[in-house]
Amino acid sequence: MRVFIRALALVAAAPTAIADGPMRNRQRASGFVYESKDLLALTAFISYQARGLPMNVAIDGPATQIYERGKTFFNVRRGQLNLSCANCHERHAGGHLRAEPITQGQGNSAITESPTC
Repeated sequence: MRVFIRALALVAAAPTAIADGPMRNRQRASGFVYESKDLLALTAFISYQARGLPMNVAIDGPATQIYERGKTFFNVRRGQLNLSCANCHERHAGGHLRAEPITQGQGNSAITESPTC
């Protein structure tokens, strides 16, 4: 699950947004330590509560530029085999690469400077 943080104009994984939320909102509470049991439990609880609810996905305003960068990265071929993320995650979703299942391409890892599939 990802969220757009307007104050920083970035998209972050939900645990990152939850962990840093109190500090960003200028509350006096300290944030959670990343990968701590408390943070993972709270993230799991929030995700569980949201199961089955409709998602309002709006890619407009300041999130548009971030979305377009991600879309371009996902579709641009690169590397020695000249493959894009889309080559596997769209054409072979549900299949396997050795023992690993190939997902449909919804990311769930933290945003990095050089994201990978």
